[in-house]
Amino acid sequence: MDSLSCSSTKMNNNNDKLSVRNKTRFKNTNLITRQKTILKKALELSVLCDNEICVIHYDLEGNLVETYPEGQSKVKDILDRYNNLSDREKIKKSTNLSQFCNKKLVDEKKRSLTNAEEHKKFTKKVGEFEGWLVDQFHILQDRFRDLSYSQDDQYHQTTAERDQNPSLDVISEKDHNFPASFGFNLAND
Repeated sequence: MDSLSCSSTKMNNNNDKLSVRNKTRFKNTNLITRQKTILKKALELSVLCDNEICVIHYDLEGNLVETYPEGQSKVKDILDRYNNLSDREKIKKSTNLSQFCNKKLVDEKKRSLTNAEEHKKFTKKVGEFEGWLVDQFHILQDRFRDLSYSQDDQYHQTTAERDQNPSLDVISEKDHNFPASFGFNLAND
């Protein structure tokens, strides 16, 4: 039994050592990949933004591992310019992640408030315009009603006059005062 437990302990130790090696190997591969990505991003930013960007990478012991740009004179030039800036200028545009997120939240809140205010103004203007349209519609209805009443009154008045005096119809049909120049020659029979 002791030999079995001893062999299983050795197996566990070997597995632990293998897992540690695999983890270390994975971490190293992952670290190398990330280092390459950081340098690639620095190059892309310098090209896209047309700015000088400097990346300096030290290992845990403080040894210089890699720099971007690769030329040592360019790195020193960028560092000298940075070191010559005042403290105020150095922190002027530096932002950490929490500051960036807070600024985004504040900007989003301002924008949403602005959008809400604009929506309220727009809604108010639409309401005013709708009220104006309703008023104009009522005015047009009143004018139409007045015109139709006046036409009806005029028609009824003319009809009533004809009914009261039938001779007006006969006279108006027979006695047309058209000048001869119009070419109307009406014969009175």
